Amino acid sequence: MSEDDQTCLPLIIYYMREKYFRHAINTAVRSLKVYNNDPVLRFFKAFASLMEDQEAVNELNSELKLSGSTASDRALYYAALLYWILELNLKARTCVKKMLKLSDTSPEGLILKGWIVLTSDTEENRPQAIRYFDSGLQDTGNLFGLMGKMEFFLAKQKGQCALDIANQIIVSHPDYSPALLMKMKVFMSLRDWEQTEEIAQRVLERDGRDLKALQMMTVIAAAKDGNMELEVSLLKAILARKQSTGEETVMQLLKDATELHFSGLRRLNYGVEYLQMMNLNFLLQIVCMHLESKQDFALVPGQTPPFWLKHSNMILEIVVKAAPGMSVSCYYMAYVKFLLGEHKTAQHFLNLCMEKDPSVPEIHLLQARLHLNAGEHNRCLSCLESAVSVNFEIRNRLQFSLLKSRALLRSGDLKNAMQCLKITMNMPGVRRPTEGPQSSVSTSERVSVYLELTEALRLNGQQHEATKVLQDAIVSFKGTPEETRLMLANVDLALARDDVDAAAVGYYETALKTDALDCLLSVELSELLLKLKRFEKAQQVLEKALEHKPTTMLTTMMNDVKVLHVLVKVLRMKNESALDVMQKLHDLQQKVVFRVTNEHPEELEEQRKLLAAICCDWAHEFHLKHDLEMAKQHYTDALNHSPDNEEIIFRLAQLYYEHQKLDYCEELCLKILQLRQNHTAASMLLADSLFWKNQKEEAVKIYASIMERNPDNFHAMARFLHVLRRMGKLEDVQSVLIMCEKFSPLSVREPGYNYCKGLFFWHSCQVTEALTHLNKARGDVDWGEPALELMVQIYLNPDKDVFGGEVLDKEQKDMSSESENEMRISTAHKLLARFRPRSRSEQDKLALLSNLCRIYSKEPKEVERAVLELTDMQAKNVTLEASLLMMAQGFVQLKQIPRARNFLKRLTRMEWSDANADDLENASLLLADMYIKMGKYTQVDKLLDSCIRNNKSCSKAYEYQGLMMENEQRNSDAALQYELAWKYSNRAHPAIGFRLAFNYLKCKNYTLAVDVCRQMSISDSPPSSICMFALHHQSSGSPVGSLNPDSGVMSAQMPQMDAGLYGQPMAFPKMTDSRSMEQMMGFVPYSSCLTSGSNERAAQQNQQFLLPPPASTLRPAGQKRGLSKDSVEYRLRRERNNIAVRKSRDKARRRIQLTQQRALQLQDENHRLQLHIQRLSHEVDALRHYLSQRHLQTKEQDAAGDDNC
Repeated sequence: MSEDDQTCLPLIIYYMREKYFRHAINTAVRSLKVYNNDPVLRFFKAFASLMEDQEAVNELNSELKLSGSTASDRALYYAALLYWILELNLKARTCVKKMLKLSDTSPEGLILKGWIVLTSDTEENRPQAIRYFDSGLQDTGNLFGLMGKMEFFLAKQKGQCALDIANQIIVSHPDYSPALLMKMKVFMSLRDWEQTEEIAQRVLERDGRDLKALQMMTVIAAAKDGNMELEVSLLKAILARKQSTGEETVMQLLKDATELHFSGLRRLNYGVEYLQMMNLNFLLQIVCMHLESKQDFALVPGQTPPFWLKHSNMILEIVVKAAPGMSVSCYYMAYVKFLLGEHKTAQHFLNLCMEKDPSVPEIHLLQARLHLNAGEHNRCLSCLESAVSVNFEIRNRLQFSLLKSRALLRSGDLKNAMQCLKITMNMPGVRRPTEGPQSSVSTSERVSVYLELTEALRLNGQQHEATKVLQDAIVSFKGTPEETRLMLANVDLALARDDVDAAAVGYYETALKTDALDCLLSVELSELLLKLKRFEKAQQVLEKALEHKPTTMLTTMMNDVKVLHVLVKVLRMKNESALDVMQKLHDLQQKVVFRVTNEHPEELEEQRKLLAAICCDWAHEFHLKHDLEMAKQHYTDALNHSPDNEEIIFRLAQLYYEHQKLDYCEELCLKILQLRQNHTAASMLLADSLFWKNQKEEAVKIYASIMERNPDNFHAMARFLHVLRRMGKLEDVQSVLIMCEKFSPLSVREPGYNYCKGLFFWHSCQVTEALTHLNKARGDVDWGEPALELMVQIYLNPDKDVFGGEVLDKEQKDMSSESENEMRISTAHKLLARFRPRSRSEQDKLALLSNLCRIYSKEPKEVERAVLELTDMQAKNVTLEASLLMMAQGFVQLKQIPRARNFLKRLTRMEWSDANADDLENASLLLADMYIKMGKYTQVDKLLDSCIRNNKSCSKAYEYQGLMMENEQRNSDAALQYELAWKYSNRAHPAIGFRLAFNYLKCKNYTLAVDVCRQMSISDSPPSSICMFALHHQSSGSPVGSLNPDSGVMSAQMPQMDAGLYGQPMAFPKMTDSRSMEQMMGFVPYSSCLTSGSNERAAQQNQQFLLPPPASTLRPAGQKRGLSKDSVEYRLRRERNNIAVRKSRDKARRRIQLTQQRALQLQDENHRLQLHIQRLSHEVDALRHYLSQRHLQTKEQDAAGDDNC
């Protein structure tokens, strides 16, 4: 060893210290001959060799510094080029700067400066490189400059420009191989695999050992074709998940790691260096960490994906785009797309995995999940069998058993599904998690097993066992992220038991405590509270969900829109103003639309539709407040967001119709019909507009065409009935009803049909039939409210009298007993008590009908209470016309006639519309009654003309006109008016018939008088018998068959009738007995209307012919009665007869009332029994289907057993 030599090393050290490096080298060489390969001597030899001639190097450096100031441009150029090659860009920039001072137009200098700028570390100066390249290449085709431009375009990711320059170089210099390599690099950056491979093969044809071409072929084999045998193994980076850290911290760490990795890739073009820098194993490991211990079910449409799912999707999209041939990344991509609910995309990536390696069992399991989610249960089971054929051990996996049980459960095979689930429950890691980090069963999968078993037990009818399993799961997974799923499942189980109560609300509240920021839970809880009518609690939940810091996050803004939307519903149900909330909701959704336009344009259409819906709701709020301009403005805004939305156009047309803007309404309806020709609602609204524009025949044609297309459209039928009634063609409704019955024989059971038929019978004055059909429609959701309103009106006023009038009905006011009136009002109150309003309009309607019942009771206290409530409603502009009319009727009952008349005048000055026509008609009739009593016939004519102009079937208007003409002794004109009143009252009111016959008699038109008398029932219409008696008595003194007796004889034998008209204004003698007045006026008691239908009455009328009374019944002139009217016996007999008649009539009325009440009870009971029978029928059908399925399965199993044998 040299260390043992006492002079060798000290000598070398001396020479080195004295800088005699050559002597040191020679000494070391001599010593190496003695001490062969001695490491110390070799070190000093190398060190002395490095230090030798150092002085010469220093001299050269000094000379270089001195020559720098005197060097030529060419010397400076090559010095700069050398420095640039050595990556000494600062020195190279100094040299080239000096060179360009000497020769500022040197192409080589400009090109070299462009290269220096392009490869510098300063990002801001790189865009200037193209200016130097262009200046250097103006007159020359310098290859070095062209290559620089190509590198610049590649750095700026302008692949097409770089490709053009590469083609230019190859054409001018075909032997220049770097141009081909650069073109290959360009195609690689454009991800054009075929062209890249072609260029690489061309290079290898020239030089089979070209490293760049061989490297590119390797990359193509690994990244494009997925041939993992040729892929060079990459380093694995593993981010350990700490057990002590929370889930949010782990998510942030994974996000930071991914961002750091991609930040280094963003400055690179796609190519070999890009793929070398991308650590695929590292990225896939992050995806695996995201997917473990997370949900194993797909999101529902509209549900916001969590961060970990969106992050995994982003990573995998980059990985698959960079290396589409890797089957692992394709599988993970398919799995993530499945969880996102994008099943078509998931199927695409699964197909790629199948093409590359169909022997992977996980691929078959994921395919089975896709089939299961699509409802293809048999195909799911087939995929599971394919997985078993690939790997038999997969049967022991939890995922396999869970998928199989789900498929069996969805297909209805409860027995095998429950058996499979019980086996799954006993697998390791399900009931209790396995120890250690290598557990293959996630928490989400364990919870899914519990939930599936709960569902199977519930469907099998084992409610108690299902509840027990779910409660065990809640206890086991308390405090885990899966607790929310179990809470919601418990709510679903309670709903399945029809147990929607506070327990379900409690579970929602518990879930909210687990995740207080979950907007979906808050919305679902508030909707549940809304159904339970716990409005205050629902409002508190929603307001709490809105209590967060102001944010610009798009997801939070969209969630706030959902919360505010439900809050509007809650405020409406509370009858509170929602305008402020609507303003906030509208502004927030506008911001969402603006953000979505730039960030998520694919969701723009959906968000614009939502904004249009919000504008419609806002317009509806102003519509309810009768603010036409604001409602119109917001409907117009809604149309700007959704121009061809038929529903919005129709709502705007309805708004114009309600405010009598009929031309605008017609225009919008025609626009809707252009978009969709058979739009029934728009056609109906168009017909109504034409009707009120006095184009009534056109309206009838439209309604007739609607009924021809849809004979069972009951809404159109009801509107058509109103139109025909106002045109005086009510009898045409029968053909519509018959057409409906022929089209659908079962339509007679429909509530809409029964309502329409009840309405027809009511307008035809057939009360019993009307009540029968309306009672069938009373329990329906759609038709219950109008049917109930009509029934209440029938019970309160069955004879359609002018309530509060005194001219026509004065003699009839006291004819109904107090008990009968009380019974009617009591029945109306009972009907209202059963009514459950579901909206603000229905609540207002209930209040109006309740006050109407109070007014009809005629009790002063009740009437005063009703007037006060109606005053409040009128102040709030709630159903203005109806409330004003009821107030006027109330003031009439309180004997405050001037106040009532003022209200009625206010009503008659209003414009007639479809909504207020009935109220204005009743107001005009009542005011006309007052004016007739005052003798103001001129004003009465205007009122009655408006009634007849808008409703040609208004029999009361004709009756009032006939009364005025009769008072003026114009009996012929009065007879014409009474004839119209008799016709449009369907000949159901004998009082009108009596007046008509009486005026015919005064006109000496005896034939028509006889016909009218024959149309009236003898039992119900005593006045007709009086007229017939007078006619017969006069004809006995005339020739046989003469019907034109002398008027003087008539007046002699009918002194009372000749003296004036009938009743109090007609100078009838005052009658002490009210029943005599009842007979004289031809009043038909309500009980008779309820017990005998019009058809029965018509049959009686057709079968009875009025014959002259026998001679024995007629008392000759001057003949005395057997008893004197002043005798005590006569008075006692008459009193006994009157008492007996009253008792019999009261007894009959009580029986009729009891019969009616019992009939209504039986109808309600029959309806309930029919509903119960329907439910039992459905259950029997379901049981029969289940038994048939089990029978078929048993046969299949037996057949399979026979085959095995």
